[in-house]
Order: sequence, then C-alpha cells, then structure tokens
Amino acid sequence: GTFVNVSGLGVIFVGDSGTGKTKYALELVGRGHQWIADDALDIERRGDLLYGRGHDLVKSFINIRSRGIVEADKFLGAQAILDGSVINLIVELRKTDQKAWQKIDSEDESCDIMGVKLPCMGLPGFPQTRRICRHVELRVQELMRKMERGDS
Repeated sequence: GTFVNVSGLGVIFVGDSGTGKTKYALELVGRGHQWIADDALDIERRGDLLYGRGHDLVKSFINIRSRGIVEADKFLGAQAILDGSVINLIVELRKTDQKAWQKIDSEDESCDIMGVKLPCMGLPGFPQTRRICRHVELRVQELMRKMERGDS
C-alpha cells in the first residue's frame, strides 16, 4: 500500500499493481497533503487505534512507475514528508472501466485490520487521478466532521 496524511488523517491506498496507489498519493501531496510511505508499511496497534509508518529499509524511497526509485525527501521536499500517522481510512483501488463511477462503493463500508474497525472505500483505479483525489479529500472531511461530533 501507499500511505499519506490528508488534512491530518492517515489514508492508506491498497490495490493491485497498476491501479495508481503511488500516483494518487503523489497527487495528494501536490495538493498540500503529506507523504508517509510507499509499498512497505509497518503497522502496529495502539489501544483502539492503528499506527503506521514506512518500513525502515525503504521509508526514504518512492517507487514511481515512470521514473524508478527516487529519494522521497529530494523528490517531494522534507516539509512534505511525515514519519507516521494513525490510520483513519483505507481506500481500495480497483481495476475497472469508466462505468465504475456509477458503482462507487458505499462510504459506510468498514474493514477489520488487526482487530480495529476502520472506514474503507472502494474506488476505480488509474487513470481517474483528480477525481479519485477529490473523493478521498471529501471522505476525509466527512470523517473529520464525524470525529468532531464524537461519531467515530
């Protein structure tokens, strides 16, 4: 998966190779959010929360399909990188066609990871970069409102 922090909430993109996980995460960083990790994540349970960060061996690198492996801090700038975050949302990217936009999964889905229930959403994968990023940002805003009301 690929892990970013969007407006203060941790979002992990999962999906098959070629669905755009790294591409979407980089697009979100370009929109002012923060990069955490690509491909290898360390996840640990802390009470009722999951905390994630990049695996020590690869946390400084990003594997970009068109460029190869680059150093994250040189490519993005140190201010765009975060060491770790609580995990708040899982986004599953799926290989699909244009009609999939009519069938976006319910935003009320959840998944269980290490005994912690997390919100999950399924979205069509590459090449819908801007639309995907906007959907993720809107979902994060919705989660933030729920957290503020205590509806977590």
